[in-house]
Amino acid sequence: MSDRNFLLLWSGQFVSDFGSQVSIFALPVVAVIALHATALQVATLQSIEFATIALVAILAGALADKHRRRNVMMVSNVVRLVTMLSLPIAYGLGKLTIAQLFIAAIICSAASVMFDVAYQAIVPSLVGSERLADGNAKLSMSGSVAEAIGSSAGGAIVQIIGAPLAMVADAVTFVVSIYTLTRIKHKEEKPARIQESEEDSRMRTLARETMEGFAQLLREPALRMVVLCTATNYLGGAIVTAVFPVLVYRVMHLPPALFGVVMGIANVGMVGAFVSRPVQKLVGERGTLGGAVAISAVGKLMYLASAFSPLGAVALGRLLITFAGPLYDVTQQTYRVAFVPEPLMGRVAAAFRAITWATLPIGSLAGGILATTVGVQHAIFIGSTISFCAILWLGVSGSTQGRQLPLRAAG
Repeated sequence: MSDRNFLLLWSGQFVSDFGSQVSIFALPVVAVIALHATALQVATLQSIEFATIALVAILAGALADKHRRRNVMMVSNVVRLVTMLSLPIAYGLGKLTIAQLFIAAIICSAASVMFDVAYQAIVPSLVGSERLADGNAKLSMSGSVAEAIGSSAGGAIVQIIGAPLAMVADAVTFVVSIYTLTRIKHKEEKPARIQESEEDSRMRTLARETMEGFAQLLREPALRMVVLCTATNYLGGAIVTAVFPVLVYRVMHLPPALFGVVMGIANVGMVGAFVSRPVQKLVGERGTLGGAVAISAVGKLMYLASAFSPLGAVALGRLLITFAGPLYDVTQQTYRVAFVPEPLMGRVAAAFRAITWATLPIGSLAGGILATTVGVQHAIFIGSTISFCAILWLGVSGSTQGRQLPLRAAG
């Protein structure tokens, strides 16, 4: 039954990831081409999404741990479904604006946080600790496959029917995800509620439970090491990501369909999810994390070669990034779980996301400002350099204080 439940979760998430990639591809096109947004506006749109994720993540873990996680995921999907459908409807009526894109980004980002926190918390109970590493690898791999297919399909869909209508595909995939969640027969006990004294309000209880996730991150040196490395890497990555649509559509003048095909082909780097175990056996966990950070930083720097070979620069850069991303994520996710008690899974996952994703709106705004003041290419160089500096956290003496996690099947 656990295999069936995991397969249902896996398949539903794959379809949902595919639709999300179409929207991720389409939203910047809507902003840049359809609504004529500036580089700073595009960066602000992304910054708003990231800021929402960081803020909501602060409480998301405690909320997810207080309710059945499958129910949290289903409600989150319904909210995203309705929000995404509002965009093509507004476009059809000639009422779509930048403001609506911002509002939709806020709502979808908040719902996505709730879904992802509950999703990460429920996986260990579905696959079992002995197969957690394999389960994480499969989920990361399928996410990369969905990204590859979604990027390619997104370019074609945007080219044929337009970016706003392309987001209908994302809305439909949420329906599929909801259906697969209803088919899961996992017995999930309702979390026990903490008894509250008269002077201890619900808000205080929620705040106390939320802080337990942050406290767990601070107590464990190994967790601190990973969260600081990830946050620094994300900061640099956000700078590059914020200006990337401007580089592609304004500087390189690539059509959406061709760009989507190049991105899709380059996503063969997703195999990084399945080489994480052999790489860890070869160079260790910190070596794997450091190598993934370095490869990703080099991939970002490859975008600077667009003046010589636009398609080659995007393809090679994307190839390196999509290889490094799953390699890093599988390693750090499996690594973190070993230091987290099961009742705190949701809260620690949320605290980790709140800290790391808090750097994304800062990086996005910085990217927009840098692109406006010193140019897109200089912004990419600065962001890539910051990402590379994330490796320094992995070399901090005593960062794990002898608690380096041994390689094991349990993850």
